[in-house]
Amino acid sequence: MKSFIRLTSLFLLFISAACATHKDRPSHHHHRQACSDDRCDLKEGCKKKECAGENKCEMYEKKCAYLISHGDAHVKGKDEYKLVHKGHTYFFSSQERMEKFKENIDENVKRANLNWMKYDRR
Repeated sequence: MKSFIRLTSLFLLFISAACATHKDRPSHHHHRQACSDDRCDLKEGCKKKECAGENKCEMYEKKCAYLISHGDAHVKGKDEYKLVHKGHTYFFSSQERMEKFKENIDENVKRANLNWMKYDRR
């Protein structure tokens, strides 16, 4: 019985140490907090801790937000096609895709966030 308790204790110690060393990485999903309109605390898709003011969140690793909202997370956005909405910066691969995304922006953001969460966990 003592050996079982020792092994269990060692296992729990190992797991807690492993979690503590990588909790701040973006890929460590269960330490992320939900996204809000005014702050980023290691949120989904966010690379910066603060969204308010000059430090805007760059969403989805600068990939095309329009295509992410349609299920494709492989195309990079371009710096010349970006849009700031509610403290978050979205990138697009073309002017046309940016305009289409803006037509129904809140719904597209919601779909892109859901798709990004699925993609990010692969």
